Amino acid sequence: MHDDFIRNLKWQYSLFSTQDLISIWEERNRPESSYIEETFEAVRQILHERDALPSEDPRGSARQDEDTRSEQAAKDSFEFPCSVCAHKLRIQLPIDPGSHACPNCGTRYQPVRVQTEPYVLVMVPGPQAEAQHAGSTRQARAMPDEVKAALNVLGLTEFATFEEAKLAYRNTVKQYHPDKVAHLGPELRVVAERKTKEIVAAYDDIKKFFEGAGR
Repeated sequence: MHDDFIRNLKWQYSLFSTQDLISIWEERNRPESSYIEETFEAVRQILHERDALPSEDPRGSARQDEDTRSEQAAKDSFEFPCSVCAHKLRIQLPIDPGSHACPNCGTRYQPVRVQTEPYVLVMVPGPQAEAQHAGSTRQARAMPDEVKAALNVLGLTEFATFEEAKLAYRNTVKQYHPDKVAHLGPELRVVAERKTKEIVAAYDDIKKFFEGAGR
């Protein structure tokens, strides 16, 4: 029955051009592909008979292996935000009992086991993290209202760091780039241009404040 099914598929796909069949064959490694396994087998046989079966790309296999390793690494790790700068830290399992540093701000974390069954681990920030957070809070309290308003334009609060502001600026201004709004009406393009100027001016105020405060 299975062979009959493939023969039937071969008869249907034999009407397709070689290029169309190659396009279908290239779908076989894509998770979102809508074709079934028997379709790929039928297409493979037709292309082989036409001497048009593409050779396997070793780079494609390497990419597949890399994706598999990445998925496995994600399963064997956990992620949490830094308590000082909110940068996401990924810790591999089994965890190293030594301290772990945030690559963005340098805050160090010590793994502490709080429960065995089930196994529960807590990443405890070092004492310098409290000092850094306190310094950030003091700076935020002394921040002028116009700078707080500028941060608000970027969707941030007064407790944001300069690195966060820089990233928010880049992501926000992209939304109003001329290429993004070229298909819109003239009124909306004017609004986008006005919004872009507001974002640029807000970032300029933020940059001046942090440069003056030594970041």
